Amino acid sequence: MQEVIEVDKQTKQAFIKSKMTDLIHEQILFEGVLRVRFNEFGIYPVAKDIAAALPIPSLQKKLLAEVRRYLRPHKNFL
Repeated sequence: MQEVIEVDKQTKQAFIKSKMTDLIHEQILFEGVLRVRFNEFGIYPVAKDIAAALPIPSLQKKLLAEVRRYLRPHKNFL
């Protein structure tokens, strides 16, 4: 589950409220706010935020992909 909570057009940065859960064990792996920078060429989540959110590299990659997938359709409106 993800939701854009704030967009700063001057710095081209968005703050996204995100939640990642383990469906098998029904526990929350991460819940918090991530920063994402964007420009005309792409969407770039802040690596420090993702590394601090999850310690396992495979989960970091999954969260990174989900953030980009969520923001891609909204990019023209940010």
